[in-house]
Amino acid sequence: MEIRTKAYAYLLASLAIGALTPVLLGAAKDANLYEFFFLAYLITAPAGLLLLIGKRKAHGVSTLLRNRKRLFYLILAVILFFTPYLYGLAYAERFIPASLATVLFRVNPVLMLIFIALILRERLSRYQLAALCLAFAGIVIGVSGGNPLALIGGGANLPIMAFVIMLALSYALANVIIKRHLFDTDIFIALSGVVMLAFAAILFIAAGMPLSPLSQSDLVIIVYIAVTNIVSFYMYFNAVRMLKMTVVTNAFFLSPFLTFIYAAAILGEPIATYYIIIAALTTAGILIQRYDKKGGSYASSRSKPHMRRFTLFDVTGVFGNSDGSEIGAIVSEGGRVVATKIDQDHMQHVEALSGDYGYKNVYAEGHGAIIKETGFIRHMTGAGEGDTIVVKAGPSEENEAFFDELGGRIAGSPAEKTAGPLHDA
Repeated sequence: MEIRTKAYAYLLASLAIGALTPVLLGAAKDANLYEFFFLAYLITAPAGLLLLIGKRKAHGVSTLLRNRKRLFYLILAVILFFTPYLYGLAYAERFIPASLATVLFRVNPVLMLIFIALILRERLSRYQLAALCLAFAGIVIGVSGGNPLALIGGGANLPIMAFVIMLALSYALANVIIKRHLFDTDIFIALSGVVMLAFAAILFIAAGMPLSPLSQSDLVIIVYIAVTNIVSFYMYFNAVRMLKMTVVTNAFFLSPFLTFIYAAAILGEPIATYYIIIAALTTAGILIQRYDKKGGSYASSRSKPHMRRFTLFDVTGVFGNSDGSEIGAIVSEGGRVVATKIDQDHMQHVEALSGDYGYKNVYAEGHGAIIKETGFIRHMTGAGEGDTIVVKAGPSEENEAFFDELGGRIAGSPAEKTAGPLHDA
């Protein structure tokens, strides 16, 4: 299956599975949360470890455990990601309706814009901002029945609503950390189960180890959450690695809409006709992003002006699971992989820089190291018939220096001076 197709398949499957979780949490709102999630992670943790054993990734785990910085960010990302999504929402739904909690929590893609530019150095275009605003407006209008003021619901709910917004902020930051550090998906899923089991155990013990009778439906929900902690998030993290962050988050604006459908089927809650607004505006946002060529591209350093000749894309996530390869080794050490399209007539400059001038880990289209990923990278960079792609792997400063020098050489070439300045489509 083509990388791009696989990424979107992972995203949609994760979306469909995960949208059921808020409904199930609402159905289990009378259960003891400390016991509930402790039991769920008692299943998730060993299942995740069995996944690692089956894929023979013990060496990758030992390497991660020796890298204290990466291990710290993994633990931080796990707690910031899973605690709000499970504990936080389950607690909030005891005070406000599940639909309201869901729409407030799904403000996290908008909050993610705070971190994307700062941490990922992704450029935010007006198309992306418009798409996200359309999608979010669809949720607000849909849930409120055309009256956004109805979401306020009275002063007594404001502290809980503010609490859910803080959960969304935490979840947004966790997603960006995961995207930035590109942990191996299998290792991240397995170790997240271990981290959350320890976290759940601490809370369970601190609460006095309360035990309460669990109904059959509670047990079914516990098993579902335990399994989806592996299956759904495995798919989600793979999608996050490969796709633009804003594309992933924009698609997840559909989550509340699917949650309403599940709630109608399972809990018998009616579906209001205005819910269709959510799907319509979200679809419009996604279509806008399909025509956006520069949104999510690499934000060039101002100290390297020739980089601006290119629209660069950070494609590190595509190579994140390339264990044993040259690029995989660079990524595992914290390096990045950046790609762009250039006119085929300028390949002589690429060859000169990677040959006589000593730039390492430069890969032109057709190179064996990127052959499997070529189609996806061409799609992301918007390469046309007369274009070829160039990929550079290594430390960010080295990558920027390469493309800055490449841009300078292209600008100074006789053919370029005759043709005029280069502009990306």
